Amino acid sequence: MSGIAGIANYQRNLCSELEKLRNMTDALTKRGNNALKIKNAGYGIFGCTSMICCENPDKQIPFSHRRNGTEYTICFDGLLYNSNELQSELSEKGFHCDGTDDAELALLAYIRWGAGCLNRMNGIFAFSVWDAENRELFLARDRFGIKPLYYTRKNGCIIFASEIKGILANSDIEAVLDKDGLCEVLGLGPAHTCGCGVFKDINEILPGHFAVYNANGFNVHKYWCLESKAFDGDFDECVEETKRLCFDAINSQLESKKRNLAFFLSGGVDSSIITALAAEKFGEGIDTFSLRYRGNDEFFTPTEYQPASDDYYIDLVSNACRTNHNIITVDNDGLIEYLTDAVDCRDLPGMADVDSSLYFLCKEMGKGHNGALSGECADEIFGGYPWFHRKEDFDADIFPWSKNTELRKKLVSPDLLCGDEITDYAARKYRQSILETPVFQGDTAEEKRRREIAYLNIKWFMYSLGARSERIGMNCGLEIRMPFCDYKIVEYLWNVPWDFKAWSGREKGLLRTAFDGVLPEEVLWRKKSPFPKTHNPEYEYRVRDMACELLNNKNSHIYNIINKDYIFDLASMPSDYGKPWFGQLMATPQLYAYLIQLEYWLDKYNIRISIN
Repeated sequence: MSGIAGIANYQRNLCSELEKLRNMTDALTKRGNNALKIKNAGYGIFGCTSMICCENPDKQIPFSHRRNGTEYTICFDGLLYNSNELQSELSEKGFHCDGTDDAELALLAYIRWGAGCLNRMNGIFAFSVWDAENRELFLARDRFGIKPLYYTRKNGCIIFASEIKGILANSDIEAVLDKDGLCEVLGLGPAHTCGCGVFKDINEILPGHFAVYNANGFNVHKYWCLESKAFDGDFDECVEETKRLCFDAINSQLESKKRNLAFFLSGGVDSSIITALAAEKFGEGIDTFSLRYRGNDEFFTPTEYQPASDDYYIDLVSNACRTNHNIITVDNDGLIEYLTDAVDCRDLPGMADVDSSLYFLCKEMGKGHNGALSGECADEIFGGYPWFHRKEDFDADIFPWSKNTELRKKLVSPDLLCGDEITDYAARKYRQSILETPVFQGDTAEEKRRREIAYLNIKWFMYSLGARSERIGMNCGLEIRMPFCDYKIVEYLWNVPWDFKAWSGREKGLLRTAFDGVLPEEVLWRKKSPFPKTHNPEYEYRVRDMACELLNNKNSHIYNIINKDYIFDLASMPSDYGKPWFGQLMATPQLYAYLIQLEYWLDKYNIRISIN
C-alpha cells in the first residue's frame, strides 16, 4: 500500500526540485503514512509513502539495485499475486532476492526482461523504474488500471504521481478545467475517459500500457489487450474452466500478502462466492461487512435496479459460512458529511452518496484490517447488468448506463456552453470505444454487438468502479482486492458465447452454475441487486436544498456552470428514484449530491475554468 511520485528530466539535474517532490509525496500520505522516503538520483527524483515499513531500510521504496554498472531505482504500488512463481523464474535466471517483496521482484524482473516483465506479472500495480546510466524513465500500469498512475509534462520534465493531488501539489502545476474537462465532468461523469485526468494536461498511463521517457521523447506502448477468437468447448467444459479460474484467482488473492483481511458481503452471488471460499480456507470467524442505511426498512421501495433488500441474503451466507458479520449503519448526516471526503479520495466528483457510503464502510473496516476482498467486476465480466439483457439498451447507440442525454444537455449553463457540445463529446467517446472493440470475423451481427457491449463495460464501467473502490479503500488504509478482475478470467470469458454466460436465461447464469453447491440456493439464484443506496426522502430534501442554495449564491463556483433554471424546475417536481441518470443507482437525489461534490471540488483545488 503505497503512494508514489517522481520527477524526471534527462537533460538537467533536479536537485533544485526536491522541495516540490516532497510536497507531492506528502500529498499522498493517505495511501501510506507509516514510511516516507525520498530518493535523489540526480536527473530523476522519486518519493514514496508506504503503509508498511520494511524491516530492511535499504528495501524501503523507492530503492535501488545496481547491476552491470547501472543503478536502477523503483517506486512501486500494488500487489503481485504470482510472486512465488516470479521469484522462482528469476532465480533460475540468476536474479536472487531475499524474499518475495513485490517491489524488489518487479525491479529485478524489469532488469531481466525490460518491458517484457509485465507479461509475467499477475496483479494490480503501478510503478516506475529509473535507469540512471541511460537517464531513462519507465512507467507501467496493470492490465485494468486498478492502480492509478497520473502524469504531466512541464518545463521539460515528466512529473508523475499515484493520484492527481500529488501532481497538483507541485507548485509548477495549475489546476485548469478546459472545455474537454468540463465535458468529462458533465457529459460522462462520474465516469471519465481512460487516460484522461480531466484536468488540463494531466493524463493517466492507460491500463495495459507502459511509457518510456528518454532522449527520444515520451512514448507510450500497449503490452496487453483482449483477443477475439472462436470459442472451443461445450457448456460443461466451460463451467469447469470457469470454476477453476475463479478458484485460482480467489485463492491466489487470499494467499498473497495475507495481512489482516476483511470481506465485503452484500448477499449477492459475487461477494458470497468469495466469502464461502475464504471461510472454507480459513475456517469460521472471518470478518465480513455490509452496509445498512438508517430508515431504509421504512422507505425502501423495490425498483427494476434494486428488486430486494440485502439483509435476508446476508444472514443466509453469514450463518452458512459462520462468519463474524459486522453491519455498519450510516445515516443521512454521515452520507452528507462524507460527500466531500469521497471527493478527496478520488480528486474528482464521484458517485455522490454511493461513494460517501462506501467511504463510511471502508473507514470502519480499515480500523481493524488493511486488506479486503470484494466481488466487484463480476457483473462486467459475466454479464450481470440489466443493459446486457434489455433489447432497448442492446440496440441503443450510446453508453447503456448513461442514456439520459437530455438531462446532461440541460445541465450545463447555456451562457457557458451549448448542451449539444456536452452530449456530442460523450457520443464521440462512445464511438471511439466501439471502433476499438476487438473483432472476430466469424461473429454474427448480434455477436459483434455483444462484444461491443462487453467491451464498453470493461473499458468504462468496470474501470470506473474499480477506481472508485481502489481510491476510497486506500484513503481509508484498506487495500481492496477484486478477484473477478483477474486477467485470466477476463481473457477466457471474453470469448465465451452469450448463451453460456446467460445460461438458463439468467444474468450470470454461467457463474451461478459453476458454484452450484457452494452457496445456499436462495443466494445462488437471487436476482441481481446493486450496491445499496438510501431511500430516505429526508436525504433528498437536504441535498436538494443544499444544491439550490449553492445555485442561488452568485459567489459559488457552480453558479455560472450549471443551468439554474433546470435544477430549480427539477427541484419542484416529484422525485423519480427508478430512472438513474448514471449506472443503476444515481437518480435525482444523487444529481443534487453530485452538484455539491462539484462545488467542493472546484473550490478545494482552486480550479480555473478555461473555455475557449
